[in-house]
Amino acid sequence: MIQKGQVILIILLFIATCIIPTTAQDVGNSPQSTSKGDWHYVGGSGPGNYTRIQDALNDSIDGDTVYVYNGVYFEYVVVDKSINLIGEEKTTTIIDGINANGFYDFCITIEANNVTVTGLTIRNSKFTGIYISSDYNIITDNIVVDNRQGIAIIGEFGGNIISHNLILNNNKSGGLIVLGRNNNVSENIISQSGWYGIYLDNVEYSNISNNIISENENGIYTGITFHNIFYRNNISNNKRLGVEIFCTSFDRFIQNTFIGNGRNAYFIQPFLLRIKYLRILNHNALQPTVWDGNYWDGQRTMPYPILGLTTLWDYLGRISLTYNKYLVDSFQVDWHPAKEPYDISGMN
Repeated sequence: MIQKGQVILIILLFIATCIIPTTAQDVGNSPQSTSKGDWHYVGGSGPGNYTRIQDALNDSIDGDTVYVYNGVYFEYVVVDKSINLIGEEKTTTIIDGINANGFYDFCITIEANNVTVTGLTIRNSKFTGIYISSDYNIITDNIVVDNRQGIAIIGEFGGNIISHNLILNNNKSGGLIVLGRNNNVSENIISQSGWYGIYLDNVEYSNISNNIISENENGIYTGITFHNIFYRNNISNNKRLGVEIFCTSFDRFIQNTFIGNGRNAYFIQPFLLRIKYLRILNHNALQPTVWDGNYWDGQRTMPYPILGLTTLWDYLGRISLTYNKYLVDSFQVDWHPAKEPYDISGMN
């Protein structure tokens, strides 16, 4: 009888250890955590929740997660630790740049490496919605709207992933500004930007793919860039240019769809600047842009010419007869234009 009682006691203790942690997790109206670090909650009804996102970030360490419940947070947030910043629902979890003195310059600044930002609306900053000055960050499934410029990677930073975001009506400068190397921009919708949907400057070995870039003043600008690939983007109904190219080497435009732009593509290739910036400073061989398999407004059986200028020099990046005495009309060719527009897989 004693042995039977001991067995029953052991069984009851085992059941209790399974039940108690499960019930303890129920406190505080919090989502279940699968992160190895601690979770900090902002705006919820549970005990210990923060009212400001920055306060939760200040109390976090590398590897933690800051989870933000639905609401509007009038803040300028600086992320200087390798954390996850997660909104409850992207249309109703909002970081707003309006403050008592007008507008914050930025809504989010990311200074640490390995930061993830997801599930938020970022709006109304004076300059940039999300400003990135670090490596290996993931910005995904956000709405970035009504800023001067939407998202910017500024400096020689790389390994950043910008994906599945709606970048809309950033109407003074651009939707997405990219510098650096080995960045990946994919499956975003970038629309109604004031100047460029995507602006690339001093960019190398980056991938721009499966984005919808539409109804901007200009779709894509790429300047002093090399060895980037632009693949399966839908570049449509941009007012002036679908793609503008300046001083590049071996950028590749493969299987993109061009529809309804003021002009689908145009290039300016200044010979001496290419030698200075690409050959001397970056040790690159000078190679032409590659165009292959793009769809150009309709079915085509003949190669498609891309018109542009080959110049000797270009003063401050602006073509001017005053400073540039040698302008030569020239063209590049897509030898295998597509007969049908491409579908973009993986979009929201």
